Amino acid sequence: MILLLSIILLLFIILLLSIILLLSIILLLSIILLLSIILLLFIIYIYLHFYIFLFIFLKDVNY
Repeated sequence: MILLLSIILLLFIILLLSIILLLSIILLLSIILLLSIILLLFIIYIYLHFYIFLFIFLKDVNY
């Protein structure tokens, strides 16, 4: 009886730890995804500013 209880407890602890590990991995992946999206938006923003500046500059040079 005690052995059965200990095995059940051990399985429960393993299950709990695996759930926690899975949640932490999901959280980490979502944070990485969020950071990559932010970085991509930042790069797009910089490129847009650069091209707008270049366009205005070339327009000014042409006239």
